[in-house]
Amino acid sequence: MRPGTSEPRPRTSGSGSGPRAAQEAPGTLNLLAIPSADVFRGQRPLGRTPLVNVELPAGNHTLTLRPLGGGPSERVRVRIRSGERTRQTVRLGGGG
Repeated sequence: MRPGTSEPRPRTSGSGSGPRAAQEAPGTLNLLAIPSADVFRGQRPLGRTPLVNVELPAGNHTLTLRPLGGGPSERVRVRIRSGERTRQTVRLGGGG
């Protein structure tokens, strides 16, 4: 407590960011691609599948998967929920 002040600190880094920051906590992604692929979020590489516990901001993301053995890249949409793990399996090349 500071001398001469009895009121709570009204100024924070970003007013109201405390509760909002808690709601916007990141989530994690586990992603398996068949065959294996390099994964990108925009231009940023996330790694090679299988991805395990990759932290991403909450929200919808479009990921680009580039198969290791060649072939066309594919885009995959994932929804990351705050504080939760999202698991997704993708078959590349239209294989089913």
